[in-house]
Amino acid sequence: MHRSLLVAAALLVSCFDPATERPPPGEEQRTDVLEGELCSLPSGGVRPLKVLIALDASQSLSVTDPNGTRARAVTELIDRLPQDVETSVAVMLFTDSLSAWLVSPFLQQFVRASEISAAERAAIADRILTFVPPPGVGTSTDFVNALSNVYAAIARDIAVDNAAGRTPASYAVVFVSDGAPTSNQDDQLLCGDSVARIRALRDLGGDVRVHTALVFVPVLPATTCNESLPAGAVSCRLPVPPPDACPQTVIGINADRLKRMAALGGGEFREFRAGAPVDFGFVAERLQPAFSMGTIVVSNLSAAPSTGEADSDGDGLTDALEAMLGTNPDARDSDGDGFGDGVERWVELGRERDPSRFARLMEGCTAGDKDSDCDGLTDCDEKVLSSNTGRADSDDDGLPDAVEFQHATRPELSDHLTDFDVDGTPNGDEVRQHTDPWKKDPAKPERAYRYTLTPAAGAGCFAVRVENVQAPKTRSGQSTLLLSASLKAEGTDRPVAAIGRVTVTSGQPLPVFKAAQVRVGCSP
Repeated sequence: MHRSLLVAAALLVSCFDPATERPPPGEEQRTDVLEGELCSLPSGGVRPLKVLIALDASQSLSVTDPNGTRARAVTELIDRLPQDVETSVAVMLFTDSLSAWLVSPFLQQFVRASEISAAERAAIADRILTFVPPPGVGTSTDFVNALSNVYAAIARDIAVDNAAGRTPASYAVVFVSDGAPTSNQDDQLLCGDSVARIRALRDLGGDVRVHTALVFVPVLPATTCNESLPAGAVSCRLPVPPPDACPQTVIGINADRLKRMAALGGGEFREFRAGAPVDFGFVAERLQPAFSMGTIVVSNLSAAPSTGEADSDGDGLTDALEAMLGTNPDARDSDGDGFGDGVERWVELGRERDPSRFARLMEGCTAGDKDSDCDGLTDCDEKVLSSNTGRADSDDDGLPDAVEFQHATRPELSDHLTDFDVDGTPNGDEVRQHTDPWKKDPAKPERAYRYTLTPAAGAGCFAVRVENVQAPKTRSGQSTLLLSASLKAEGTDRPVAAIGRVTVTSGQPLPVFKAAQVRVGCSP
């Protein structure tokens, strides 16, 4: 569109201005108190988890892990992962310049853990133990090439998810070896970015961590080593042991390398030596990060901001205004073209819009009410508003997209600190209070929602009380309250929105909501 969205938002508000189109309210309105509980990780609410296991497939592992404990550890890790639609896994063997993908051969992609059958898991373990490189592939060990393939697989997966607007995933790489690269690669591994750039992928989406493990099962004979090892040329480079170095010395240096790689990757290092059972379960225990509670928002999608007038279908237009416009107050999309009445009105009021762009969007959207991110706006509407169909809070300001549209702030651009009406209350506070960001209010508006949070039993849980919730008499006798909590996972900069809904019946007390009703991600 040629005009700015800010101007368009201002025009949208004009449709609610009493001096223009809005008739006086005709129904008695009611205010009430909403109470319930929110936790920093709602019950059943998880962000997508993706695990990539990269296993050294060099021939030496038949000696250093003769009982095949690494293969069993892989299948046990898959078993211990959450068996739900949000958890995926990939297994990669690497040797020389080859990376072989076991779960989705040749595709370098993640597969849901719950879809890997017991027979398929047994086949994965068997291939780990019987893997033989194809003709022409050597048996050398190349960490750098393997990590390059890991980087490519995760970068590709993030790009696909971002393009589809999905919630960013937490990635965990488990890099397993029994030794060191055939040729010294410390310049790339420890001094360069072979590991660090994988960790840096978190800037494109969710969290990304590289964990490492050393597997060396045999018990070595006790030997006293007093070797004087040459120091590395620079601080990040490890010393190179002489050809006749004690095995304990060599293993110690190899363990140190993997430990430093884990530190660069933001992960953890484990070593399984001298017959210790191989167990990658530590990764499963750390996959789901802790969340901290951010902004909490409650909004009645069936009540206009400030006035509380009924909007029975929650399309952003009051029932009285829809009567004037001739649209259906019982249907968000009166003409069935895939776009809500409020969004179409938004377009109509922006008289400098680009008609060709809107026409193209109409062709790309089919009739229906699909809401991929459960934020209260349909996917078609979000395309018009330039918001993200896969993120309930497109601009990460703690305010769900539908609530921002309802209040005529910008869901695609963080404007919560701006004060459109210059009344001393920032837009974000007005949205949370369910007042009008475009109309000056008293210092303490009578109709403003008032929030009280009290620590409750359970880590990160709060008892929530919201007063002055407007519950107008709608045509169906019911209203829809949208609840949102902005949560930030440990180790990430970008929050995720947990969304829930509460149905309110006219004339009845508001129901008490439970933490399980507010979930990270979208549950149809």
